[in-house]
Formats: sequence, structure tokens, C-alpha cells
Amino acid sequence: MHKNIILRSMENKNIMILAGENSGDMYAAGMINELRQLDSTLQFTGMGSTHMKSAGADLVFDAKNIGVMGLIEVLKHWPEISKALKTVEKAIRENPPELLVLIDYVEFNLRMAAIAKEIGVKVLFYVSPQIWAWRPERIHKIGTLVDMMAVLFPFEVKYYEDANIPVRYVGHPLASKAKATVSKEDFRQEFDIPSNKKIIGILPGSRSHELEQILPTLLLSAQALNAQHNDLVFFIPVAPSLDKKMIDRILRKYPLANCQQVSGRSYDIMNASHSVMIASGTATLETALIGTPMVIVYKVSKLSWFWMKKKINIANVGLANIVAGKRIVPELIQHDFTSTKVVAEVNTLLNDNKHYHNVKRELHTIKDSFGEENCSKNVAELAFDMLT
Repeated sequence: MHKNIILRSMENKNIMILAGENSGDMYAAGMINELRQLDSTLQFTGMGSTHMKSAGADLVFDAKNIGVMGLIEVLKHWPEISKALKTVEKAIRENPPELLVLIDYVEFNLRMAAIAKEIGVKVLFYVSPQIWAWRPERIHKIGTLVDMMAVLFPFEVKYYEDANIPVRYVGHPLASKAKATVSKEDFRQEFDIPSNKKIIGILPGSRSHELEQILPTLLLSAQALNAQHNDLVFFIPVAPSLDKKMIDRILRKYPLANCQQVSGRSYDIMNASHSVMIASGTATLETALIGTPMVIVYKVSKLSWFWMKKKINIANVGLANIVAGKRIVPELIQHDFTSTKVVAEVNTLLNDNKHYHNVKRELHTIKDSFGEENCSKNVAELAFDMLT
């Protein structure tokens, strides 16, 4: 339409995007790629990691070490987080962007929103904090600091409309991205997995503290499953943000002979697996969209849990179950996360064929609920509208 006119007026405009976690880094990259289609002259700065770098953003701070969750975990990483806060604030004040896009990472990003508001920079918050799950009072603070919310789930819209906060449902970026690159058969052939073997995926999370808290128990669970079955093989996808040396160290302590680590390839492993043992987080939704039954687990420090459990006001914490509106797959959180309970749940999936296929049917309804929305394109167009 009027793209040529806009291109002239938008030249050299800077969008700053702040993403503190691996998932946000991926969403930012998708958004940047779509914005370049709208206007190739736009410039991108911000905080993120490998995905944003690959998309051509100029990073003022690499966020690979600050994506932590839980009170104690934040305190442990506070020097690095504090450094990020100071660096990003300085970048915003010294070179104010035309638009500040905040992706999740709510406590950090709301501080940056306050600075942007102070100096007159428009703020788009992409990926709503889970106000429907815990600390709902945060919505009032959000309303004073952002110009627009871009939400991933249709049910989130009403929360913001009721609070008179501008909001748009853009779809979920994983709805079109969570797809394997090879078939189950090709994956088996690539890694020489016999047809009589079942693959079990081990996904301990994409943060270092999650590896420390979660991977040992998952490996103990795998050892116990090995003792009960002779037809299992295990795969661990290693996220780019993870320290492979840490994984190797934990594996030496909890050895698992029939286990392979694969750099990336999480979607291929999810797809090829009979079932997965998986840390609660975005990956549970990805697994649900691919359609693989899972056992969701999570654990934080005791003090973090003491603080968090008083503020959680939903029955399910796994995104797969939250989106479904009911518990489709089991959740073993904190004290319930033991190798004995993990083994029992995985055995149910291995031994009860009827139950296994019922779970697969329920997971399919999650994928259907997202429709065909192109989230990255939708949020890019929303950002572009805010610029123009």
C-alpha cells in the first residue's frame, strides 16, 4: 500500500527489544525478521542472545546468564542482573529508541518500561506475565507503564480489557514453529535406533539452575527405567544457552549408558520420542503442539518455593495443562518431584496403551485451539503501527 512513503519517513528508526530468556530471544528474532519485511531500514538494538544476534540486532547486553527463576536463583545471579539493568538503562537514556519492545522477563522489563515512560518512549509489552496464575495485582502497575500489550493466549485479552489496558491477541509464536525438521523414521535412521526401541526425551530446562535442580533426578529416573525395561534409549537436546560442560559433569555423576546428547534438535527429539520427561516451561507447550505425551516436573530452592507457593492461584503450572484448561499430563512439582514418582508416571505411558493414545488425542486439541495465527507477523505489524 503506502509502504514507499513509510520507508522514507522511517529510515534509521531504532527499535529496542529486551529479552532476558531463551524463549524471548527466539520470539524477538522472529519479530525482527518480520519487521525487516515491512521496512528494511529499521535498526534493532537491545538485550538478548544468539537468536537476536543471528537476526541482526546490535546487542547492548548478552542475556545468556540472567534467565533465572526463583528468589534464591535471582539472588545468586544478582551481580550479572544488576549489570544488565545498568547497561540497558544507560542505552535507553543515551540513545532513546522510537519504540521499546519488552518480551516477558517481567520484573526486569517493567523497570525499563518506567524509564521509557519517563523519557517519552512508547512501550509494547509482548508476552504477558502470568497474572492469571499468580500476583494478579501486577496488572495495575503494567497499565501505568505500557502503551500496548501483545498477548499469546485468547483468554488473556479479557484481563487487560477489564483493566482498561490496550491489548491485542497476536497468537503464539510456537503455534507455527513447533515442528520437527525430520520424520520419526529418519531420526531413528540418523541415530541408528532399532525399531524395537522406544525413545524417551529428557528435557531439563534451558537455564543453568534448572540443570542443577532437575537433571540429576531425571537421570536417576532414567536409570530406574533402564532397570525395568530393556527397550529404551534416551536423548537430551542441549539448548544453545546451556553449558554442555555442566551437563557432562552431571552425567558423570549419574551415568546413563544408553543416552545421547544432541545440540539443539529439541523438536526432532520431542517428535521422535515415545514420551518425554520435561521441566515446566515453554517446552511443555512445544511438546504438546508436537503431540508427544509427557511428564512435567519442576523444582526450585526451598526458600524460593516457600515464597512462590503462597502467590500461585491456579491448579496447574504446566503450560500444556493451562492452555488445555485441565490436567492432560501429570505434573510433579517441588516435593512431588522424585525419581520414584517420575518412573511411575512414565511407566503408565509405556504400559497403558489406551491411556497413552487418550493423552495424544487430548494434546491434539491444544494445537487446534491456536488456529493458524502467524504470531511473529502479527506482533511485527502491531509494532510497525505503533511506530507510524
